[in-house]
Amino acid sequence: SWAQRCLIAGRAVWFYAGKLVWPVPLVFTYPKWWIDTSAWWQYLFPAYAGILLVGLWLLRRRVGRGPLTAVLLFGGTLLPALGFIDVFPMRYSYVADHFQYLASLGLIVLAAATLFRLSVRFGKTGLKVAVVTAATVLVVLGVMTWRQTHIYRDLETLWRDTLVKNPRAWMAHTNIADIVGPRDPVAGIGHYRMSLAIHPSFEAHYDLGLQLRPRGAVKEAIWHFRRAIEMLPGFADAHAKLADALEAAGEMDEALPHFEWVVNHDQTNAEARFRLGMAYARKHKHDTAREQLQQAVKIDPQYAEAHFGLGLVFEMMGRPKDATVHYHKAVRLNPAIADEAKRWGMDLPNRSVSPP
Repeated sequence: SWAQRCLIAGRAVWFYAGKLVWPVPLVFTYPKWWIDTSAWWQYLFPAYAGILLVGLWLLRRRVGRGPLTAVLLFGGTLLPALGFIDVFPMRYSYVADHFQYLASLGLIVLAAATLFRLSVRFGKTGLKVAVVTAATVLVVLGVMTWRQTHIYRDLETLWRDTLVKNPRAWMAHTNIADIVGPRDPVAGIGHYRMSLAIHPSFEAHYDLGLQLRPRGAVKEAIWHFRRAIEMLPGFADAHAKLADALEAAGEMDEALPHFEWVVNHDQTNAEARFRLGMAYARKHKHDTAREQLQQAVKIDPQYAEAHFGLGLVFEMMGRPKDATVHYHKAVRLNPAIADEAKRWGMDLPNRSVSPP
């Protein structure tokens, strides 16, 4: 709601200003605040921001227009990242350090100018103090920057550091699972489950289904693919994987609509047409199967499995000559097609299909 966006903006402005003054800790994904329009204290953030602007406006003749200009530059440059405009990263956090890189110039210049003006009042001693202060700040920030760069060594280090500082960063769990899953599937599955426990997301449901499917947990994989589709109905990959899992579970009637959905939403998806064609073939709908498989080889003439499947369908339709043509193409494209075909649940006919 508009009120919630105002609460987010008011708090974000003070968050960014605070990080400029005291940049500790820096977190790649900060914890997401709980926005409650019934909590009176949350209105203090935008209220104090408004009071500051009004005060600087009223004092502009006494202290100059510089402070007001600096604050307006800071807030105005931050405006696109304050929650009034929908920004994708706000799915994970309302703030991010890199959002204020440009905006920070306003407050940094204001601080430097204020330090200089104060030092001038105290003559040479003041200038020396200002130089020492500035040098000290630069050295401290340099050391902190050097330490911060270590967490960007690689993605796994970055996301693990994020979890140490923000244990509820569900995106970090999902990303770590993506990274460690190939080398340690159990650990990957564990991180997907932790991500879902914190915040159910279509990404984690889908990725967890992908991990479970080849490990024999087909029914659980189906459940997660369904949840992903419920959260994002237009998720084509989830429809395809759900259809594949349903087919593996023997639920052909349920798999067909999902194969059809993928084909209807992506006319150039040769694999989806191949799978749909073979599903129709198993249901003895030979004409429909032939149409889909012909479209598959039209889209990708090098698709050996689709040629082989088309040969099988022609075989079922009593058209051995047409079948042999596609068998030959399949074998030329992939000499090991007979073994590959078994993986798709297709049986090589007894006749020879070796190319002439």
